[in-house]
Amino acid sequence: RIYSHTLEAIGDAPKLGTGLGTFEDTFRMYRTSDLPTTVAKAHSSYLENMLELGIPIALALFVIFAYLGFVCARGAVVRRRDRIYPSLGLASLLLVGTPSLVDFSMQIPAVAIAACFLIGLGTAQSWNTDNGPYRASRDRAFS
Repeated sequence: RIYSHTLEAIGDAPKLGTGLGTFEDTFRMYRTSDLPTTVAKAHSSYLENMLELGIPIALALFVIFAYLGFVCARGAVVRRRDRIYPSLGLASLLLVGTPSLVDFSMQIPAVAIAACFLIGLGTAQSWNTDNGPYRASRDRAFS
């Protein structure tokens, strides 16, 4: 029921959303008597982001994280050594991204910070610096 009311609210403000952090206040207008008096979270981070940010910005956010997942997956396959770091980044992304379909674990600061740290670590270690764009500048610095 919360999802259907959230989708209705998204339909009323699809482009610009209602503003970051406004779910609880916005949902009061769509709440029916069969729901508790206050609903603080949508219990789906994706739906809540679409309501608060608007569909275009929420989709951009989702695409960014999908790209980071792709980079980590590519790094886990392509790298010859230290594959553990991109694998760890991808695993972290999946570990917090999948439950966010039905929960709001990414809104817990400790979870979000740890996940972003591991995703950043995995992304940074997905490129081989020996053959990448940094080689020329590194070779000049040491010659």
